[in-house]
Amino acid sequence: MGRRPLFKKNYKLNDPKVYQILDKLQKNYVDVLRDVDKLVNIYEQEREMYKSNMNDQLLNIRQAYEYLKMNGVNWDYDIFKGRIDRQSIPSVLGEDGIRYIQKSTLDEIIDFENQVMSLESAYNAIKKVNPKLTLRAFIGRIEKEKLPVIIKYRKRYIPKEVVEGLIYLYTNYVDVNEAVKIYRENNINITKNTLERRLDRGLIPFIKYGKLRMIPKDILLKSIEEEKNRL
Repeated sequence: MGRRPLFKKNYKLNDPKVYQILDKLQKNYVDVLRDVDKLVNIYEQEREMYKSNMNDQLLNIRQAYEYLKMNGVNWDYDIFKGRIDRQSIPSVLGEDGIRYIQKSTLDEIIDFENQVMSLESAYNAIKKVNPKLTLRAFIGRIEKEKLPVIIKYRKRYIPKEVVEGLIYLYTNYVDVNEAVKIYRENNINITKNTLERRLDRGLIPFIKYGKLRMIPKDILLKSIEEEKNRL
């Protein structure tokens, strides 16, 4: 008598968060980029307004550097000073001949830095949950405009919410190849074609990220447990 087919039960996907993430990922990050542009515009406006805001607290360069560092902006001091010298960061010359920076300008820098990540930090964070990701592939996605970047101080950044969305995706979902590997690690012999047919028939739910079909890890594990119970 033939063996009953695997996964007779139809699994349903209930993860509204992933659809919100995919909505941004699959629209080429238009919404995300628009939000980042707003953030940059606010920062640029601050540069124009600083001369007229005379009541703002002023900090000398060393005090400003320490204030940024205390609030998580870990720049090298010489780089910070160089940006002031090049007027990338606005400053005002006091009557004592010392350059000062407005605290509100520093707060805008802190807000900006808290909402973006350097390419290196973003790559390292994503790689923790997606070890297969190579630096070359990561940079390739940026160059092909599949990931949004913003250039500031001649440096490229990625919005934090984009990185967090990808981390969520790779933490909770696996592609078909990885799913087959997990099945086999659990002594369930299944081919990629067989699994893809089950996805086509709707026996196991999946989401689309680019050209990849990705399966929820929790449902994958449920299907494995069901199959083990039938052995």
